[in-house]
Amino acid sequence: MKKVLSFVALVTMVLASCTNQNLFRAAGESSKAKWVYYAPSYFFQDNGADSVEVVNGKFVIEDTVAGGPASVGIASDNNELWLFITDDGDVSLLPEGKIGGTPMNDALQAFADSLEALSENPAAIMALCDNYFSMHTDDAAASAGLVWAKDYVDMRSLKHYIELCTKEVQDCIYKVVSPESFKYINAEENTAEGKPFVDFEAEYNGTVQHLSDYVGKGKYVLVDFWASWCGPCRGEIPNIKQVYETYAGDQFEVVGVATWDKPEDTEKAIKEEGITYPQIINAQEAGSQPYGITGIPEIILFGPDGTILKRGLRGDAIEAAVKSALGK
Repeated sequence: MKKVLSFVALVTMVLASCTNQNLFRAAGESSKAKWVYYAPSYFFQDNGADSVEVVNGKFVIEDTVAGGPASVGIASDNNELWLFITDDGDVSLLPEGKIGGTPMNDALQAFADSLEALSENPAAIMALCDNYFSMHTDDAAASAGLVWAKDYVDMRSLKHYIELCTKEVQDCIYKVVSPESFKYINAEENTAEGKPFVDFEAEYNGTVQHLSDYVGKGKYVLVDFWASWCGPCRGEIPNIKQVYETYAGDQFEVVGVATWDKPEDTEKAIKEEGITYPQIINAQEAGSQPYGITGIPEIILFGPDGTILKRGLRGDAIEAAVKSALGK
């Protein structure tokens, strides 16, 4: 017996790449569940979700899916979860979310088991993912594998593996991981060393300032993204002041960008630290987001034409970068 359910959110995902309908069969076991719920076309929710009854601890799903193989997610009323692929042959859905019975499902389960076993070894996980996604870039094992991998790799690595895959697979995983999740990584990549600067504006006390008021005007410019409450930021200010006092002039300038800070707190800190170089106050996210900044201080050296020369400068590296740029 089947019944349409409303809580599709329990079900994971499906990749369907063409319009023909293919029959799939999956046989499973569950010791406590009474029903299992699945969506053979999860990304096309107008098609709805279905359920099958668990009888004597066993259940069988027989349905059609557009195209194939496809990734199908299942949830039970006992909070059991499976993610399997409608590969050729009968799929086995085992206790504790394990899958098998076909080549793709065996490969996916081996990948999931290895991720768990290597969870304390990031380098080994990267090697495992490199190998897996080099073999699966345009199939359902790719989309399902990305669902598993997202809990074991950082966002930059996940973005890399997603980009290895075809657009169909990317569209699939972006239903689970929002592209918005990668906005800071994309911004950082767009403002890497060698890239042109990205302008922004900040308004404070009726005055609008732009980064371009300073950067790209023919001088080397050291820009310090900081906040009054940030201890490491305050710790770098003596280094920046020394560089400013030593090298400021026709060829070199320093600018502070107060981000994620209350303007009144910024002004108080400026007085406390004796800062005399220019400041863009109240930049907030408008300043940090274009550069993919997720932690401060972020100290960047720009060339006379606005090219980003160095990022992530700290300590003695600040003066070393400035001296090198100025040929001192």
